[in-house]
This record gives sequence, structure tokens and C-alpha cells, in this order.
Amino acid sequence: MPRTPGGDAALLALSLGPVQSFIAAARSTSDLWAGSHLLSRLAWEAMKPVCERLGPDAILFPRLRGVPQVDLWLRDEIELRAEWFKDAEWQRRATDANPLFAAALPNRFIAVVPASAAEDIAATVTERVRTWLQGLGKQVAERLLAEAGPPSDSTPYAFDQMRRQLKGFPEVHWASVRFSLVRPRNLDKQTDLEVTALSEAMAPFFGVERGKPCGFLASAAWQVLQKEVQWTDNTTFFAPNPGVLYPAVYDLAERVLAAAKSTHVFTELEQIGWRDSLTGENEWLSLSKEELSGTPGQRVNSLWARVRRKQPGWVKEGEHLGALSAVKRLWPTIFADEVGKALGEARVPRFVVSTHTMALAHQLEGWLERGAPITEELRKELEGAEPVAVPRRLTSFSDHRGFDLAKRLPDLLERAADDIDEMKARRLRRLVSRALTSGERATQGTTIETYYALLMMDGDEMGAWLSGDKNYPSYCDCFHPMVRSEFNRRTARSPLLDEYGKQPRAMSPNRHLAISAHGSTASGSAPQWARSRRGSIRAATTCASTRCPRMSRSPASAAMWSRSASISATRCCAGFGDSWS
Repeated sequence: MPRTPGGDAALLALSLGPVQSFIAAARSTSDLWAGSHLLSRLAWEAMKPVCERLGPDAILFPRLRGVPQVDLWLRDEIELRAEWFKDAEWQRRATDANPLFAAALPNRFIAVVPASAAEDIAATVTERVRTWLQGLGKQVAERLLAEAGPPSDSTPYAFDQMRRQLKGFPEVHWASVRFSLVRPRNLDKQTDLEVTALSEAMAPFFGVERGKPCGFLASAAWQVLQKEVQWTDNTTFFAPNPGVLYPAVYDLAERVLAAAKSTHVFTELEQIGWRDSLTGENEWLSLSKEELSGTPGQRVNSLWARVRRKQPGWVKEGEHLGALSAVKRLWPTIFADEVGKALGEARVPRFVVSTHTMALAHQLEGWLERGAPITEELRKELEGAEPVAVPRRLTSFSDHRGFDLAKRLPDLLERAADDIDEMKARRLRRLVSRALTSGERATQGTTIETYYALLMMDGDEMGAWLSGDKNYPSYCDCFHPMVRSEFNRRTARSPLLDEYGKQPRAMSPNRHLAISAHGSTASGSAPQWARSRRGSIRAATTCASTRCPRMSRSPASAAMWSRSASISATRCCAGFGDSWS
């Protein structure tokens, strides 16, 4: 970390929002994935300025090591040796099963930064993440207009709408706490701690009088850890330094951040036309202002009607989307292109999660096992359908001649469900049903499976784990058994040493990294279990806020699409990743 005047460091807590409303504004599971994955990408774009300026190790939470998006940055932008990443899983998969499609980062981070630069870093983060989104918005508008055909106006109104509607998004809230609130009286040894300034700073956020201990400073652990502990021969066993008070500094940063998030600055945005089909908040993107006044029956040549005719996978019948909704809808396509470029592949399939796929997984598997019999009529219909993500269990058929057709069948059913021509829709469903029930060993008379279940799993009390409110093992319990035995023998005649050994281990930066690393459960062993049941883990990210009113969940939180169960659980700020292909 660069040296700063006085060498003072600060803990910077920063979060992006909104989370739940942004993800929840969705019409399909693909929209849900896109919202969550895009939020995870915005989080990385917010962390990048810190990593570029201070190095990735400045980020204490979340743990960035092994995160595919971060590895890609290290390879391509920092220009680390490519061979260091040759065995990474994201280098080997040119499909949407690539780990890059997983929403791997939460919407917030904790970093150690120079205290004098904290405000500048936060401002840089805010400017960079919003500039990145504006660039993405422009790219989305260009793609929509390319599909819609050349407009009469040389500067279509959609560009101005995109710029205005994305202005100020995402919300960025931050807080910093200087470690200089903890002052060591012995500067050389960094011991004999003076905590008056820290206590006074904490008091308003705990509702206590100035000078009265609160939070970690009022804990039994601090009553022990603030004292120098010596062996019976008067040699020093433990001498507290400012790092011992990391739990108090972290707690204060969290409370200041929560206070900052409770204050919202609203800017007026005049919207005069028809509203976004999904959110009802902003105007839908249009080629001109006049187009916004058209009633539903007059929209046959609108921007979205034109796009619908060329790219039915981007927009449903009658949909007209605003800036944020449009960015989310096209994000699977844009990001797939980005992954293809990173891997040197001409094309990586865009990530589409279909509920029909979830329900049909076992029927598709049986159909492929029977040789994928198909009529010529259905084959022609599938030519215009897009491939969708399928459970990884089905990738064992990737060399099968019918595998590509199997990935297109669910999209054909999606289109049939959206088609206003009911006779055509029934014909398509009948063609698919006949294919899935044809061939030897097929179960005759079986209809298309339409049932699937959503199993949501959470590890509870994430905020408590991060803040240190959980009952962690004691210092003594964390020792090696041989060390513990000797420690207990020596502490028999020292009450203070004995009390030290009984204290729960205090929260530390390493503990935060360990908690973050534990989140790999959602993308490691859990997906293997889900795939064995034709399901899929949608690996979750979390808000990880200790001040969340519903108490945020474990980084191992996960939602699994499965046919085997239907269990619902409340989840906070969760996102969706991928383990399909």
C-alpha cells in the first residue's frame, strides 16, 4: 500500500444497490440470472479501481483469489503469464457452463486503504462503475438499433433515453473508519492502546453516553485482550496491538455505512411516455419521442416490435423495455460474446435458463438415450430456435447427433407459450410431445412434463458470522492438541492466562477471508449433488450486511432447480450463477 502522511490506514466499506428490486424485476429465469450476474459484474467493476491502485490484497472481503472474473483481469489487463491460468476451469469450457457465468461476487466489499485517500477512492469507484454501465447501455442501444433497422433520425432518441435512465445507477454507499482512532502510547512496539477516540466515535451508533464502553469495547473479550499477558516467568505471552481492535473498527464502519444507506438523494427524471413493461417506472426505449405516445395497437413499427421480428429471443410479444430492463435482457448475449473473446472462441452460446428445460430434463435424457428420433417437420421448426442451458448431466450426450436439437426443444416450447396464435402453439407442443415419446422403449401416451420445483437453501446468520457475534471457538480450542496441553499446564497458576485461553477468537481480516472462501460450497460440492438429480445450482451471492433487516445469509446460500422437491425458504439479496451447459 502506498505510504500516506502519518502512515494512517482506514477500513473502507462500500456497497452497491438496489439489490432485491433490481433482480426481482424479471419476467423469466433468464432475467433473474441476468440481474444477479450483472450485479456481480458491477461489484467487480467497483472493486477494480481499488485493486489497480492498491492491489487485490487490499480487499479483505470478499476473497478474490480464484474468482474467474478476477483471474481474467490478472491475465489480460495486468498481463500475468497466461500459463499460470492454463489449468483453470474457466479456460477449458467454451460453453455457458463456464464458471465465468457464475455470479461469484457480493454487492459490497471491505478494503484497507490509505485514510487520506478513502474519499478519493470511493469517488473513483462511483465514477468508474457508473461509466462502465453507461458504456454497456450504449452497446445495448446499438445492438437493438442494428436489429431494428436504420432509423430515420441520425441520432435515435433511444441513446438519449439510455443515458438519462442509467444516470446515477447503481447507488453507491460508502463509509470509512480510520485506524488512528486506536492510538498506541508505545509507538515503537505499537502497544498500550488508547481507545478514547474510538469509544467516542462508537457511542452515537450504540445509543450510549460518551465515554461509556459499547460494542466490542464492552465485551468480555476486550476486558481480557486489552491487557498484556505474561507467563509465570514474567516473559510476555501476548501484548495487544491496534489489530486486536479490528472487530470494533469493522463494526463501526458497518454502522456508519448503514446510516449512509438510510439517507437517499433523489434526482428528478421527467418521463412523459408509456412505461417499461416490467417495472412501470421509466419510458420504454424508442426511436423518437412521438413513438412513446402510441397506444398498444399503434406499436406495430416501434423499436421493440422491429426487434421482436428479428430477435424473438430478446423480447416477448408486446414487451417494451426501458434502459435497465433492456440491459438485463441483452446481458446474456453480450457476456457470452465477451467470454468467447476471452477464450478465443468464435461463439459461446448465450446463457438462457428455461423452466421448460427444468421440467423436461428427464424426458430429454430418455429421448437422447433412444437415439433422438425426430420428424422433418420438427427439425425445420428447430432451425429458428435458440439453444438453452441444460443440466450438466446431459453433457454426457454432447457428441450425440441430437444434443444440439435437445438444447433447442425447450426454446421452441417457450415460443409456443408466448405465441398469440393458439393453433400454431398447439401444433408445436404436439410435435415436441410426439418426438419425446417416440422410439423404442418410449412410454407411450406421456405428455410433456410441466412440473419443476425450486429448492432454496440457506446458511443462516451470515451477518453474525462476519461481525463476530457468533460464538467462535476459544483461543485455546484453536491450538494444536499438543500446544493446548502445554498451554493448560502453564496456565494452571495464572488466572489471566487461563482467562485469555477461554475467550472466543476475535474477528480478524483472515476470518473474513475464510468466510468468503467458504462460499465455494455453492459452486463446488453442492452442484455435484444437484446434477446427480438432474437439477442445477444457481450459485448465490449475498448482500453480506450485518445490518440487513432480515439478517443476510451464508455465502454458501444456493437455489437449486430440481424436479425432486418443493421447499421454500426466505432468502436475502441472493443471486444466481450457473452450473448448466
